[in-house]
Amino acid sequence: MYLISTKKGLYTYDVKLMKVGYDFNIYDALILDSAYLVCSPQEGVIYGKERITDKECWRLIKIDDEIYASLAGPIIYDVKRRKVVLDLTEMAKEKGWSFFSSPPHINDIAYFKGNFVAVMEEGSLLVGEEIEKMKDTGFQGDMHNVLVYNDFMLIATAEG
Repeated sequence: MYLISTKKGLYTYDVKLMKVGYDFNIYDALILDSAYLVCSPQEGVIYGKERITDKECWRLIKIDDEIYASLAGPIIYDVKRRKVVLDLTEMAKEKGWSFFSSPPHINDIAYFKGNFVAVMEEGSLLVGEEIEKMKDTGFQGDMHNVLVYNDFMLIATAEG
């Protein structure tokens, strides 16, 4: 089964396309314990029918058994523990990180060679042994995805 996040709600596709709920813009979704976990720029993070946070959500990131939400700020929110684990809002102001339609946000996180690596849209590359301790590397760009493949880490940027 596929989960399809759209501007008009959440759909599944198995044999046929079926709307499963939520009449708002959804950027990302997962199934957690038989309920939908959705990430929305307007509605925040919602688990089933419960709003976990109303802060603008850009991405859900699953690493092993943990699930994190990337919130505008940039902020990383631990969904299972229901707490902020990294808030770089002040650093974003100091460094001038910005995004045209919202506060800056982390687009993707991967684990590579003993470190978590996070890419930010219109911000800096972040690295740390723990998500809570990720730091600015000084490399800036419009970064969208990070992919680990064998001994390589690939970072997709808007600049190429």
